Amino acid sequence: MSLNINMRLNAMIVLILLGAAILLAGCQATMPVNKTGGPGSQAPITIEIREPNATAPANTSAAAPEEGIVITKTEGDLVQLKPVAYDPDNDKISYYFSKPFDTNGKWQTKVGDTGKYFVTVTASDGKANTTEEVVIIINKAKSPPVIECPKEVIAKEGELLKLNCNIYDPDGESVIVEYSGFMKGPTYQTKFGDAGNYTVQIKASNKEKTTTGSVKIVILHVNQAPVITGVPDSINATETDIVTINPKVSDPDGDKVTITFSQPFDKNGVWKTQIKDAGTYAASVVASDGQATTKRVFTLNIARKDTPPVLTHINDITVNEGDTITLPIDAYDNDGDKVNVTVKGWMNSPTYTTVYGDAGVYTVTVVANDGNFQTQQEIKVTVLHKNRAPVFSIPV
Repeated sequence: MSLNINMRLNAMIVLILLGAAILLAGCQATMPVNKTGGPGSQAPITIEIREPNATAPANTSAAAPEEGIVITKTEGDLVQLKPVAYDPDNDKISYYFSKPFDTNGKWQTKVGDTGKYFVTVTASDGKANTTEEVVIIINKAKSPPVIECPKEVIAKEGELLKLNCNIYDPDGESVIVEYSGFMKGPTYQTKFGDAGNYTVQIKASNKEKTTTGSVKIVILHVNQAPVITGVPDSINATETDIVTINPKVSDPDGDKVTITFSQPFDKNGVWKTQIKDAGTYAASVVASDGQATTKRVFTLNIARKDTPPVLTHINDITVNEGDTITLPIDAYDNDGDKVNVTVKGWMNSPTYTTVYGDAGVYTVTVVANDGNFQTQQEIKVTVLHKNRAPVFSIPV
C-alpha cells in the first residue's frame, strides 16, 4: 500500500515539473520529442549532457519518461529554466540542472552554440528525486554585416580618395551602407585646402543587425604653384613704343613669389622699342614660390613705324662763275618706301652750270618725300665772281 502511495506522489511531481517546464523563460512552442533524436529533429548536431552541476540525492523514483519538453532558442539568447514542483510531505525541494546550465538554471548562449542539447532537471526533497529531460535547440543567429576597411587611408590634395572597403552579409542578405563624417560615400575628390586628419564612420545594416566601423583619413598638403593673371595672349605695339608688362601674381599657399621676364623685357617688365624692331616675338613671365613655377607665354606684335626719309647732309657749296654745281644728294627711307627728291630755290635740278653774272650767294632746298613724310635741307651756294680778260670791241 505504501509503495503505491510513493508511486503516486512521484507521478504527481513529474506532472508538476512537466507543466512548469512550459513556463520556462523565453520558451517558444513546445512539443514532445524523441530524446535520442529521430524524425522531426531539426538540428544537425546532438549533444547529450546528463551530468548535473551539483550531485543530487539518489533517484528513488521511477525512470524519466521517454518524452520531454522542447525549447527553441537562437545563439546569443539567455535560456533560463524555472521549474516548479511541490512535495506532498511539504519537504523543501532543491533543483539541479545538468550542463550547460549553471546552478541557477541559466545558460547564456553565444555564437557557435548551435545544436541540440539534452538537459536533465532534477527536483529533490533530499530523500527522493524526480527528473525531467528538456531538449534545448539552439538555432544559428543571423550574422551581422561585415565591414572590412583599411584602418587608415592617405591621399594628397587634389587626388581622388577611395576607401576600397569590402562590405557584405555572411548570410547573403542585402546590406544598406551609410557613410558619415568627412565623407558621404566611398569616394571623395580632394581639393586644395583639405589637408588634415579626418574620420569617416561607416554603418552597414541588414534587416536585423547593424555593424559600425570607422576609417582614419589623412590628406597631405600639396604645394600649389603661383597664379599669374593680367597678361593677355598677345600685345600689339609700334616701333618706338614703350611696352610694359604688369602681371598680377598670387600664391594659393601664401608663399613669397618672385617674377622674371624673358627677353626683350628688362627685369621690371619694360621694353623700349626702336626703329627696326618691327616683328613678332614670343615672350614669357615666370612666377616661382621656390618650389613650383608658373609660366605665362604671350606674343608681341611690333608694327613698323612710318618714318621720314633720310637725307644725307650736304655741305654748303662755293664755286666760281662758269663752274658746274652738282648736289651730292643721298636720300633713302628706313621703311623701304620709295623716295622722290626735288630741288628748289636758286636751282631746280641737282646740277647747274653757272655763267658769268651768277656771282652771288644763293639758297637751294633739297626735299626728299616718301609719300607720307618728307625731309628737306637748305644748302648755301656761293658763286664767286671770276675776272674776265678784256675784249677788244674795235679791231686794231
